[in-house]
Amino acid sequence: MPNYGNDNTKRVARQTNNPITQVNPGQDDDDSDDAAAAAHYNIQEHIPKEPLLPPQFKKHTNKNCLVLDLDETLVHSSFKHVPGADFIIPVEIENVVHQVYVMKRPGVDEFMKRVGQLFEVVVFTASLSKYADPVLDFLDIHKVIAHRLFREACSTHRGSYVKDLSKLGRNVATSIIIDNSPHSYLFHPQNAIPVQSWISDMNDTELLELLPLLEDLSKVTDVVPYLATARMNGYRKPSS
Repeated sequence: MPNYGNDNTKRVARQTNNPITQVNPGQDDDDSDDAAAAAHYNIQEHIPKEPLLPPQFKKHTNKNCLVLDLDETLVHSSFKHVPGADFIIPVEIENVVHQVYVMKRPGVDEFMKRVGQLFEVVVFTASLSKYADPVLDFLDIHKVIAHRLFREACSTHRGSYVKDLSKLGRNVATSIIIDNSPHSYLFHPQNAIPVQSWISDMNDTELLELLPLLEDLSKVTDVVPYLATARMNGYRKPSS
């Protein structure tokens, strides 16, 4: 598994920003301020009058909620021509149609199929819906994504987009977020599984390596202590 103790994910997020898939514009590396924000987070102030998600479908009753990032976690997209792109999305920006080339992270199809059996799956992206929605139409070949949330559903903190789990309308204790950007789960780091930003490495196996851990997390009633143990084990399934 990769080393999660560095700032590669934040640097890559900045390097790959564009108006469509921009993750965290203007973010800085002041981790002390981020830690303070998380420490002083008041959950009551952040719960919206209306949750971002509707009530669970009957088929998801008693299933934990898995929140997945899109860009650099499940796919990588580029305005530049990418040979062998898995699909191409036309996106209009200021009356000009651009072709966005999208590559799927290795193992994403198998990963999505399995997590769809285990969880209520929510894709929560800071990208614009006019780009992300058609990408998810192509990506969700197994029809496992229960809900899609886009940039407008994000909270903001110090110029960064934050995915606030308390606004979903789900039990935070049974919610997990997988994301390549630490700023995205700033308010709930204890619920997060970080992943390395993926750009083009076709030998990457990170998504599939997470499945044993997720299998166990789908069965617990509080993911936080389990993830605390997994964190010390490099996010592998803790030894029995």
